[in-house]
Amino acid sequence: MGLKRLRDGKSVRAERQVRRLNRQAGYEKYESRIRREFQGTQAARVHETRLIQRYRGWFGHRPRGNPVDW
Repeated sequence: MGLKRLRDGKSVRAERQVRRLNRQAGYEKYESRIRREFQGTQAARVHETRLIQRYRGWFGHRPRGNPVDW
């Protein structure tokens, strides 16, 4: 399981990505939400890779903030 912040339970990695994307946008455009929890990092990465591939199939490019598959 990934690291979570104690004060609000949000994902450390996701919040880092959101801060970077918001800096690039120049305003608070993005936010993070934990949509599902997984038993282990590998299961989470497999799921994330499937979502990225689905997005790429729909739009022809990767989502911002997800430059590579695991």
